[in-house]
Amino acid sequence: MSMMFVDNLAREANSLGEGTFHGISEGTRIFTANGLRPVEALCAGDRIVTREGVRVLRRVWIEEHAGPAIHVKASTLGTEQPAQDMTFAAGMPVVMRQWRQRGKDARTVVPLLRLVDGVEICRGADEVLRTYTLQFDTDQVVYAAGLEVFCAGTGVDNETWFKRGNIFLS
Repeated sequence: MSMMFVDNLAREANSLGEGTFHGISEGTRIFTANGLRPVEALCAGDRIVTREGVRVLRRVWIEEHAGPAIHVKASTLGTEQPAQDMTFAAGMPVVMRQWRQRGKDARTVVPLLRLVDGVEICRGADEVLRTYTLQFDTDQVVYAAGLEVFCAGTGVDNETWFKRGNIFLS
């Protein structure tokens, strides 16, 4: 997967700051080789369906954080994306296609907080959410509640990436 790194620190409006957390929220169903499973049921060695095919899950980080939650209405980001009304972590890295009309194959990875519009995607009150960060040998895009979600490979320092509030472009 070729993604270009773009520094997005200048974007102040919805800046990801301390208390913003990433990962996939508990209860979110992930597309695996054995069908849909809740993220909390996954463990290292499971076979996960990714955009590049089935890949072996190498690690799962489980964290509890207090911070902003994002409420997304069903089908806001595409047909059944997400499949139903969902609450996600503010920093969950979602893949957007044809971003800013950069071409039919262009895609970007954006923390969900950056997409808040106050109508279909709303910032909720601070909550304590349990989140799961999935890691593979290489960067992958997994299917979570119908959304495409970026998961950094084992060579990427994803904690630094999320804390800075950056995006990737293809």
